[in-house]
This record gives sequence, structure tokens and C-alpha cells, in this order.
Amino acid sequence: MNESISIVIVVSGLVSGAIIGVTIATHTERKVRRSGGMTLFSNSNGLGVILNSVLTLFLVAVLFITVAVVILWLGGAYPLSQLDKYTLATSVLVGAAVAKWLRFLYWRRHA
Repeated sequence: MNESISIVIVVSGLVSGAIIGVTIATHTERKVRRSGGMTLFSNSNGLGVILNSVLTLFLVAVLFITVAVVILWLGGAYPLSQLDKYTLATSVLVGAAVAKWLRFLYWRRHA
């Protein structure tokens, strides 16, 4: 596997994983902020809660996929072999875990 392609794959995974990690609020953050986050529809009824959840999930998914594919395409690593897919999946998990941990540390300091 080419080293520059490997670097592009890892960077793509870390960045797209970080997007997932920073969009999920920690328990500490919810205690400090006491807000529901982004709400476009009223949370006073079940339909509003569902629409807000679906919309947020859709936006995060589109951003995640777009960032990953654009970085891979610009780096010349797209399409991926099977080993490259495993590398990407592992780096996504690492990126999400690191972003979530940093978000937790930030909100713990402000609690």
C-alpha cells in the first residue's frame, strides 16, 4: 500500500470521525448547558422531537460522507481496496473517540 495513500485514508477517517464525535453531546455538557441543542421544530410534541432528530442525523450523515469522500478523492485514494476500508473504519473510530474525549474534557472544565 502506498504511504501517501495511507496518510490520505487516515486523515479522511480522523476528520470524518471527529465530525461524529463532536456532534454527540456528553452527559456533562447536557448538565451544564441544560439545552436541547439545535432545534428547528418545537419540542413540545412528539412530531417536533422526531423531526429534529431526523434532521440532525441527516445533516451529520451528509457532512460525514461528503468530507470523507472529498478528502479521499482529492488525495487520489478513491475507490478503496478492502485493506483501505479497514484502515478508514479504524481511523474513523479513533477520530470519533478523540473528539468525544476532548469535548468531554472541555465541558468538565466548565462544569
